[in-house]
Amino acid sequence: MSYTWHRFEAFDGGVYTLPTGLPDEDIDTGQAELVFDDLASGGALDTLGTADAWPGATEMSRTALLVAASSTALRTAFDALLAMANKAGKLYRRDVASGAEQWCYVRMGRVRAGYAPSNLRHLEVETPCVRLSRSWYGTTLRTIPIVDIVPDTDDLPAIGAETTSTSTIAFMLRNYGNAAVHNVVLELTAGPGGIAGTPPPATGIGITCGAGSVIAQWSWLGTLAEGQKLRIDTGARAVTRITTLTSGASVGATSLSVGNTTGFTPGDLIEIESTSGRLVQRTIATVPNSTTITFATALTGAAASGARVIVSAYSGFALTADHTMSDWLRLAPGFNTLYIAFEPLAEHVGQITYYDGYN
Repeated sequence: MSYTWHRFEAFDGGVYTLPTGLPDEDIDTGQAELVFDDLASGGALDTLGTADAWPGATEMSRTALLVAASSTALRTAFDALLAMANKAGKLYRRDVASGAEQWCYVRMGRVRAGYAPSNLRHLEVETPCVRLSRSWYGTTLRTIPIVDIVPDTDDLPAIGAETTSTSTIAFMLRNYGNAAVHNVVLELTAGPGGIAGTPPPATGIGITCGAGSVIAQWSWLGTLAEGQKLRIDTGARAVTRITTLTSGASVGATSLSVGNTTGFTPGDLIEIESTSGRLVQRTIATVPNSTTITFATALTGAAASGARVIVSAYSGFALTADHTMSDWLRLAPGFNTLYIAFEPLAEHVGQITYYDGYN
């Protein structure tokens, strides 16, 4: 067997080590929902055409021996496993040969064992689950920096050639796995002068990636003040503008000093990061000046200076006429070239992050 499940990390913080004795478990790519129309002349029409088919929820089963030093220790270990039943979180598997780990999101099912009087120090335990992720992912978060777009005296080493004559930079993104990756995150913090205008080839931000007839091409139209961050999550299909607070707000406050109110509009639903890291949702009531926003309902948790205010910026996102992918972005196994166009030219910085994909 090339892989074995060994750990489950629930979203509630629980970490569970799975039994490893004589494991019998699924290695399953998942089955896509395929629909074919039979033709009168024979053969069939694939309703997906030439597009790739992706699996949905995939049931996976596992049985392994739980072994302990005593019957009391066996009871304790089994009780710990019972606590993970029906929880959601990350399931980890390990490559038996190399020890490398991969993970996916799952919903655990029931935990079941068959007991016999002879089971004093071992139990055969079933831990089925449903895989929710499209594929498995490597544990290394690939991070490609976006550094100064225009060279100057404080210039950093660039990924791709920097030039003052063009604002398009090529980034080489390598997917070390054997499955395509669709959940790539682009984060861009605006430099001096910010970002404003219409999508490329005029002004703005544009993305192009792919080859042949499968192309990802989209743009974002909007305004980022200096220091504001644009975050595009292609897997979640979410676009947000993130502003760092210049001052905090106490419990019960109905206003926040955000330093720059660019992009904030009354009626927008925002998320405010509290001192505990929890995101509190509020609706903007007014934007009374260039530094402050207010909301009708008071905060239920304090927001510290340096915390974030997050607002949807999806309205500025658009797929171009040349976009042919079913995903917003997809990195095939191997090397992928991603082109990012910026306008106006400035010292915008950021990063591109993703995990390798595995079947």
